[in-house]
Amino acid sequence: MIRATVAIPCTGCRYCVEASHCPKNILIPNYFNLFNTKKIATWDMFSPETEYYENYLAQGYGKASDCIRCHSCEKVCPQHIRISEWMREVAKEMEEEEA
Repeated sequence: MIRATVAIPCTGCRYCVEASHCPKNILIPNYFNLFNTKKIATWDMFSPETEYYENYLAQGYGKASDCIRCHSCEKVCPQHIRISEWMREVAKEMEEEEA
């Protein structure tokens, strides 16, 4: 039942950020978690996930839209997630309100 509600099947192993050393310093598993949570949220007005995302950016981490699609993260992902493709979706969801 839970798997049906998870858009991105990330386990949070962090290989993508620790092993590949993302050149844009993107917190991939954190952003995936926020994306998944936001997708199943029932609230319309306030989004705590967006607030968390903005806090990460304020700490100096890269935006999802900063992804340069170098695929270094995908080479080490044990779940074989197409991270660079999902980063586009995360950017649309999490950054839409910034503009």
